[in-house]
Amino acid sequence: MEALVVDPAARAGLSIGSRPEPVPGRSQLVLEVAAFSLVDRDLRYAPGMLGPGEVWGFDAAGVVAVAAADGSGPPAGTHVVTVLPAPGAWARRIAVDSADVAILPDGVDAGTATALALPGISALQAVGVFGTLLGRRLLVTGASGAVGWYAVQLATRAGAHVVAAVRNHADSDALAEIGAAEIVTDLGQVSPPVDGVLDVVGGPALVRAFDLLTDGGTALAVGAVAGEPATFAPETIVSPRRRRIEGFWGRWPVGGDLDVLLDLLAAGRLRPQTSWHGGWQEIDEVANGLSTGVIRRRAVLELR
Repeated sequence: MEALVVDPAARAGLSIGSRPEPVPGRSQLVLEVAAFSLVDRDLRYAPGMLGPGEVWGFDAAGVVAVAAADGSGPPAGTHVVTVLPAPGAWARRIAVDSADVAILPDGVDAGTATALALPGISALQAVGVFGTLLGRRLLVTGASGAVGWYAVQLATRAGAHVVAAVRNHADSDALAEIGAAEIVTDLGQVSPPVDGVLDVVGGPALVRAFDLLTDGGTALAVGAVAGEPATFAPETIVSPRRRRIEGFWGRWPVGGDLDVLLDLLAAGRLRPQTSWHGGWQEIDEVANGLSTGVIRRRAVLELR
């Protein structure tokens, strides 16, 4: 079976190779993958965390080739999307827990669904951590990235006043269109306090965002794309304001959350983020595009 595997000799560190066919458990289905997505960090993590010949990737969309033996999940021939709890999605066929798939609504294609799946799940679950957001002021850092993009929309739908922090003003119009009430390019432009912080950037941005929190506020560390340490002065932590930092990691099974996201997408109440699309044979071009900034966000690779 074909798969996109770690290959130290390849220019992108990945190449199409061969892997054994998946062997599903009783509550697993076999998915014939039509598309999966990746970002620049995946091209570092895959060879950095896996050995040669191993398979990375978490999201995939396609058609159920073999239904789960225990009768759970959709029947063969159903178009679905999934997010795996562990790497292994970048292959022609994968075994997936039936509780981790959602059926694609009419009008939603595999490429759009797989680009939404992982960042959408992260945003939906992260926004849910804050509980009731009606009338509360939520700061989202890295708002033009995929997780931030969906977090802005979901928090706005929940009634939050969203402050979107971005690096580039070029993204401001799009963020205003999806609901951001304030858009800043520097956290120094944010008037304190904020009730919560959904931080995708990490590093110094997390430190500055934490200092904007009101008494009882929470900074949720969802990502660390800055790749820098977050160093807090003692007086920042030991303060009359009772604030906290909470780490975030996704929760499985995710089928129900995927259903929510796809329903919103199909109803036109969630705007997908534009992604680059191409065949998985173009992995070298994708790697080059992500490293040079020609491809700014998520790339969708179709198995042709």
